[in-house]
Amino acid sequence: MWKQKWSIFGELHSKAAQATVARFHHSLTVLSELKEKGYTVGRLKRQAPSEYRSVAYNQSGFDLDEKRAHDKHAYLRFSKIGWVKIQYSRPIPDHATIKEVTFKKETTGEWFVSFGLEADDEHTPEKPDVDELDASNSVGIDLGILNYIHTSDGKTVDWLNLEDDYECLRRE
Repeated sequence: MWKQKWSIFGELHSKAAQATVARFHHSLTVLSELKEKGYTVGRLKRQAPSEYRSVAYNQSGFDLDEKRAHDKHAYLRFSKIGWVKIQYSRPIPDHATIKEVTFKKETTGEWFVSFGLEADDEHTPEKPDVDELDASNSVGIDLGILNYIHTSDGKTVDWLNLEDDYECLRRE
């Protein structure tokens, strides 16, 4: 019905549109709950398209092709958008099923894709009992002032150089 009345909705995949409506209804529900608890709440404000930086596809509307690329790369097809080459930060397990794909534009201008996976319990590692852990092979990590990270075994990691990212954020 919406696609017939407003043709612009025909350019958007139905699952992405449904996820957007679900996010809108969730925001309204949260505002209503806050108001019932006595908080002073305003109204939802319309976000400019540049402020809406993520789209979620659940169950359909995407296709992952790992055979066309090499090493840590793959191609991901989004319905109504097309093929996008992605780089993995870690591999997707063979036994896992992709339930949701979200792609998001960060304020730095970079695009990221995250996968919501479902795996069988038999492939999920068991959480060890705290009493069974051997603390002798553990490392403590602290955030520091002089260095970014200090570890209990004497290693340090210097601060990250984020000047380029800060410049990009300042321009926005």
